Amino acid sequence: MRYMSKKKIAAISVAVLLIISAIVAALFIAGGKHIEQIGVDLYFINDDGTGIVSEPQNIRYRTDDDLIRGTFDQLRRGPSSSKLKPIMPKDTEITGIELSGGGFLTVNFSEKFLSDDPSRNILNVYAVVKTLCSTAHVSSVKVLVGGEPITDRDKKPLEYISASDINLETEEYRSEL
Repeated sequence: MRYMSKKKIAAISVAVLLIISAIVAALFIAGGKHIEQIGVDLYFINDDGTGIVSEPQNIRYRTDDDLIRGTFDQLRRGPSSSKLKPIMPKDTEITGIELSGGGFLTVNFSEKFLSDDPSRNILNVYAVVKTLCSTAHVSSVKVLVGGEPITDRDKKPLEYISASDINLETEEYRSEL
């Protein structure tokens, strides 16, 4: 039987470790952009349920999709202030997201997004639109629930809405940390 010397075993081990390190480094460089952070104004319902209020938060992301999903995650968690009301139940699911050219975003929520109050549903849509348009990547948003558009008070389907289309008086809430 031939035995390898300790020096040969050590040299082979070091070579294998260097190769593995090089592969891991190459995968990291090729596959991962660095993490960005952006300030986003998340909108929630005010105390009396008549308007929306912004609450600034930072979102960390790598891609546009990460930014949009991270923003939805923060919206689903709800406001950090007890003075504001959430716009959707925590178990609301996003069943589809499509960002097309020009910053047009279509988002499809599960049925849990809707409340029994049509006026509240409109405020919730406005909060989603204002929130997503506060990112640099989204200019207009179309909200669907179960694949169908939400309708306004006149039963007309809401199409793409931009932040400037919303003429509600909004406030900004800054929590004391």
